[in-house]
Amino acid sequence: MRHFRRRPFLLWDLSLVAGAIFVVAYPTVRVFKLREHRPSVARMASALVEQQADRVALPHSMRPEVPQLLRKGITPVLYDPTRTASQQFVLLNVTYRIEPNPPSLTRLDLKLLRTTPISPGQSIREEFSRPFIYSPIQPSFKLTSETPLERSVFLSGGRYELTLEVFFKKNKPQPTISVLVSVGGAPLVYDEFDARRVVYAPAWVPFEVLPPGGDATLTITSSSTAYIHAWEIEAK
Repeated sequence: MRHFRRRPFLLWDLSLVAGAIFVVAYPTVRVFKLREHRPSVARMASALVEQQADRVALPHSMRPEVPQLLRKGITPVLYDPTRTASQQFVLLNVTYRIEPNPPSLTRLDLKLLRTTPISPGQSIREEFSRPFIYSPIQPSFKLTSETPLERSVFLSGGRYELTLEVFFKKNKPQPTISVLVSVGGAPLVYDEFDARRVVYAPAWVPFEVLPPGGDATLTITSSSTAYIHAWEIEAK
C-alpha cells in the first residue's frame, strides 16, 4: 500500500521535471530558430545593396530579420505567402522577394505580375498605419473632396470583397465615403457610407466581375476630410 500511496507524488515530481526541461529548452530552440536564417539573409541583403535595391518583400515568418535588413539600408515589406496575391508586389513596387523554407532571393517581373489574377482566398492590401497594434508605420492616407485615393488593379471574372478601414477625427463634420470600382472604364459598383470616429470593424463592399474582367480602377472619395488606415480586395 505504501508503494501505491507514493505513486501520485512520483508523477507530480516527474511533471515538475518535465516542465522545468520545457521552460529551459523552449527559449533555447526559439532563439536558434530566430537566428538560423541570419547568415543567408545577410548574404541576400548584400546582394540587394549591390543591385541598388532599397526594398524587399519579407515573409511574416521571418519578421525577426527586419532589424538586420534595416541596418543594411533595406526596407522590408512583410507579406503572407499563403494569402498574398502576386499583384501585391506590384502595388508596393517591390522588385525583389525573399522566399521562405529555405530562404532565397527572387527577382520579380512586375510587368507579368500586374496581370496575374487574384486566386480565391488571396488578396491585395495597402496598409498605411496599424494604430491599434503599434505606433503607425506612417500617417494614414488623408482623404478630402479634392484628393481621392485611386489605385489600378487587374481583376479577372469572379466574386470579390473590398474592405476599408476609414475614420474621421473629433470635432470635424461626419464625412460620407464613396467607393467606386470600374473595369475597363465602365462603372461596376458604387457604394456610400458614413465614416466613424473609430474603426471598430472594416466597412465591406462585395462585388462581382463578369468574365473576362480586365484592368480595374478603385476610387475612394470623401465629402470632407477623412483618413484611411488600410484597404483590401480579396477574391472569393
